[in-house]
Amino acid sequence: MAQQKEVNISGIYYLILFLLIAGVLGLSSCAAGPQVVGGGGEGLRFEVSFPPEYSEGELTGRMFVVITRDGQREPRSQVGRYGPQLLGIDFEQLKPGEKVVIDEGTLGYPIESLRDLPAGEYYVQALLNKYTRFERADGHIVWMHMDQWEGQNWRRSPGNAYSQVQQITHEPG
Repeated sequence: MAQQKEVNISGIYYLILFLLIAGVLGLSSCAAGPQVVGGGGEGLRFEVSFPPEYSEGELTGRMFVVITRDGQREPRSQVGRYGPQLLGIDFEQLKPGEKVVIDEGTLGYPIESLRDLPAGEYYVQALLNKYTRFERADGHIVWMHMDQWEGQNWRRSPGNAYSQVQQITHEPG
């Protein structure tokens, strides 16, 4: 009978989360900002876009929304293992002005869904991580964040974007 190895899922989850956070968040300024859209029973929802001033062409990447109660520092600077609520979604060939929707169906951490976010006052910031197309020697194409000599540090990565911080009041239901 084959012997089974025990796998520490939480350790793997934290490693994946760390790699996502460390390798994909952005730093340059952008005019895009999270907009809370009226619910009508839909729950909390953010629509994020980027203006033509940031890029006139289509972009592929990952959009993040960071939600925190700490208004002393920008939400993006609080992201870490024990940081604020972080939600993200990949996008492909997004045109200026087109919206990326982050809602209750978007996977988040540490709370998995916005539907479980407690009521209260929050500070919100959107981050756009721009991907670069890499054509591998084996013929595969992958889209990833391009290191800009900043060591994949999202706090210094040129070409990525973040919004102004906005304060919201969340009242579930």
